[in-house]
Amino acid sequence: MRKVFIVSILTFCLFQCVFYEKPKIVIERSFIINEYWDRYNNGLLIERLIINDSLDISVRNIEVISNDFSVLSVDSSFRATYNEIPDFKPKDNPYNLPDKKLKFDQFNGGYWRLDYSFTKYKLISKLEKETWYKFSKMPGVFGGEIYVYVNKEGKTINFYHEMGQGAW
Repeated sequence: MRKVFIVSILTFCLFQCVFYEKPKIVIERSFIINEYWDRYNNGLLIERLIINDSLDISVRNIEVISNDFSVLSVDSSFRATYNEIPDFKPKDNPYNLPDKKLKFDQFNGGYWRLDYSFTKYKLISKLEKETWYKFSKMPGVFGGEIYVYVNKEGKTINFYHEMGQGAW
């Protein structure tokens, strides 16, 4: 009987390890989905980035930059935070963000703050094409950041980066 119990526990643990699906963070041009968000941890920081002038124009491609994010600097003209519990609370969603999805160009019930101001905004625009962004200060990015490049077609390419590490 004891062996059956131990085998059952081990089988359960193995099943959980093999079939566990890690929550996702998906960033597109017009929204972010963060399955780690909950009612009290639903913030983020978005910073637009520029390529340092010192980088030779011939090597300003995604492959080079994604291997060394230090060639990017924060563009002080765009910094957006979203980290308030929204004033509007839909009855059917305990986390205030349907599908844990935050749309940039539509009102989500909470407010954005731009460029260190105290002014509240209902929305920000879609991410610009051919531009780099850094997403940080959100659940699911444990001590790291997500660098996002929006190409000329408007598709996003995400690079997960742990502090002190290369791209992963």
